[in-house]
Amino acid sequence: MQSRWRIIALFLGCFAGLCTVFAGIATAFDAWQDHVHAGWPEIQARVQQCQIREYQGKGKSYYIRCQFAYTVAGRSVEARIDSKMVPDPARVITRSPGYPGLEDLQAWADAHPAGTPIDLHYNPDAPQTAALVATDMPLSGPKTPNDLRVLGFFATLSLALLLIGGVRGRRR
Repeated sequence: MQSRWRIIALFLGCFAGLCTVFAGIATAFDAWQDHVHAGWPEIQARVQQCQIREYQGKGKSYYIRCQFAYTVAGRSVEARIDSKMVPDPARVITRSPGYPGLEDLQAWADAHPAGTPIDLHYNPDAPQTAALVATDMPLSGPKTPNDLRVLGFFATLSLALLLIGGVRGRRR
């Protein structure tokens, strides 16, 4: 019976290790993208509209959609930035502490009516492409910090399972 659990732990440890590799690749990609966005010129834009939008997939989800206006080289530019989605509160049983919900998205959108100034970075080659590099908008901005948490989780899980599988096998 012990060898069966050892094999299961080793298998799950290898699977978590594979997840660690994929999370590492995604983290590297997002870190590079965040680095590029941070290097774009910064400009103060004005909110034209921020609202909560509904997305219908397998279930309802919600996200913030904001329209911004700014001027680059004397030319008026408009950009749209969307947050990531949160599930419909009716489907959520429990929510992780610190993870935003629909009420957090709504509060942020309400606090940013038309005309509110906000700093963003724009792509000098395509000024209508913008990114929020330093923001308090829930579920938007740089992706690297969250990616690092996911990477750390899978790396720790993989190491723990591989140690459990290996240690139990050596005690025999």
